[in-house]
Amino acid sequence: MLDLSAALVIGGKGSRLSSINSALPKCLFQFMGRSILDIQLDFLRNNGIRKVHLFLGHLHPQIIEHLKKRRSEFEFVYHIEMEPRGTIGNLLLNVDELSDLTLVLLGDLYLDFQLQQFIDVFIESDADFQLLVHPSSHMADSDLIHSDHSNRILKILRKPRPNDILVRNQANAGVYIFRKRVLKNYLEKVWSGKGILDLDRDLIPDLLDLGAYGIVFRNLGLVKDLGTPDRMQTTVDLVTNGHGNVIKPMVFLDRDGVINFDSGWISRLSDFKILDGVPQSIAILNTYGYRVCVVTNQPVIARGDATIETVEAIHHYLDSVLGNSGAYVDDYFVCAHHPDSGFEGEISHLKVSCSCRKPGTWLFEEALRRFPTDLSRSFVVGDSWRDEEAAKSIGIQFLGISSDLKHTFDTKNVFDNLNSAVDFILGSHGLVS
Repeated sequence: MLDLSAALVIGGKGSRLSSINSALPKCLFQFMGRSILDIQLDFLRNNGIRKVHLFLGHLHPQIIEHLKKRRSEFEFVYHIEMEPRGTIGNLLLNVDELSDLTLVLLGDLYLDFQLQQFIDVFIESDADFQLLVHPSSHMADSDLIHSDHSNRILKILRKPRPNDILVRNQANAGVYIFRKRVLKNYLEKVWSGKGILDLDRDLIPDLLDLGAYGIVFRNLGLVKDLGTPDRMQTTVDLVTNGHGNVIKPMVFLDRDGVINFDSGWISRLSDFKILDGVPQSIAILNTYGYRVCVVTNQPVIARGDATIETVEAIHHYLDSVLGNSGAYVDDYFVCAHHPDSGFEGEISHLKVSCSCRKPGTWLFEEALRRFPTDLSRSFVVGDSWRDEEAAKSIGIQFLGISSDLKHTFDTKNVFDNLNSAVDFILGSHGLVS
């Protein structure tokens, strides 16, 4: 039987919410008619978790009193902090009471994501811990998690960062799962139990320095910090616009010619020039609850003119530009192949016919496997016949991009830029007049 429990790490007074009521713990503030704490407990109950450790500090009697009405639903274990220990210190001092697997949640989060999948991926891995990550709409002001192709965490890039550091836009969402063994090892080898210990600033970086194996899981739902009145209102707006729905419409974007100038041979970051209005257009799609994925053929990799790492650096740069406009791409899907071989400098094992090179549909299918998608409300936006043929094959409406509107597309829906295409998308769903 799986030995799993949840740990809610709950702060004391409302801090930036204190202007509303300074005597109320922030987890008891109301959000859309329910306390934040009850929203979290409903989420855990709906996902089959019944044992909950609560790590409490200032104002804890109010929280314990509030939870009396829910004792029939949960087995609560209270851990009262007698002196400040930071976000994780109290938990570590009580590590022997934890389950073999402990889901750790910060106490001021709105939660609506695929928790069971988050747990299953972790159980199937050999990892010591896992973080839930998501793209940030304020990338420059977020701590980012740098991971490799296998989702292994390499390092934490804290703000402020130098402008020349290019990294994928994935921020810590405040949801974690740990194996008990790694926490016990940390307590024995690193932390003496004295002083303040922060989960993000101390524990996670220290675990990486110890050689612990951490992985990321990309969030498909909605997890938001409710720690300020402004953040509460932002989350209300997101929920209202359908961001909490796991199944969402998708907009697939071709890259060259849609997002950036298509010079025909983009093999260096200096060749990559983002078209006017693109960050703002993607931000609008984000705001209205569309997922945005980039699907691109990049034969420059097979030709030996650019490495996979160079293409990733270009996408990290795009992430940073988008982040400055409050926008983000959910994921990138890249075909590195090319069917024609026999040229000097080529990468021979990539010179193959494949099913991922558009008009092949494998990359689209991979995106649809990863992201639950409402196909009836989804679009492919591209500037070539390859994009249109792929859209037809997967049964998604195609929108063409042509700077001079001279095109050979079958569709009549052709636009001179992404902004006009986005206006069409929103209008087709009644989101703008």
